[in-house]
Amino acid sequence: MPARIVAITALIVGALLVKTIVAPTFAVAGYRPDVLVLVVVGIALLDGPDTGLRLGFGAGLAQDLLSGTGALVGLWALVLMVVGYAAGAAKPYLASSQQAGALALSGVLAAIATLGYGVLGKVFGVVEAGWNHVLAATIVVGLYTAVISPLVVRPTQAVIKQFPTSAG
Repeated sequence: MPARIVAITALIVGALLVKTIVAPTFAVAGYRPDVLVLVVVGIALLDGPDTGLRLGFGAGLAQDLLSGTGALVGLWALVLMVVGYAAGAAKPYLASSQQAGALALSGVLAAIATLGYGVLGKVFGVVEAGWNHVLAATIVVGLYTAVISPLVVRPTQAVIKQFPTSAG
């Protein structure tokens, strides 16, 4: 179990580094894919909604603390908790060859995460962009994240499968 925790932590830290350092280089129209959502989705699809919920909270809190804005810590934690739970809850409904389902689910959940953060950010006064910008970000980030999802979700799942839980 401790090796699994180390592996999950390494995946989250790696995703945060890719999201903040590498992804801006490949931005499309100023928007970049959400690699952290893909890691949360990949693990939640394997382990279910409970793990997705906990992992989403931890990953979101790490992203909130890394952002350094100090405005309102916890928005990403809340959003990624919902994403992690939804991904885990969708697991039984995906086809037996989960590739296409994971791709579509990743894009939809990335769009939901972006929209959720945008709406909550507007409500709490953290996001200053207009609604048109929030909707554009939702569409572009959702599509872009879906496109790169096979490059992140499958390797994430391969790493996690190397460290099974003690229960199963």
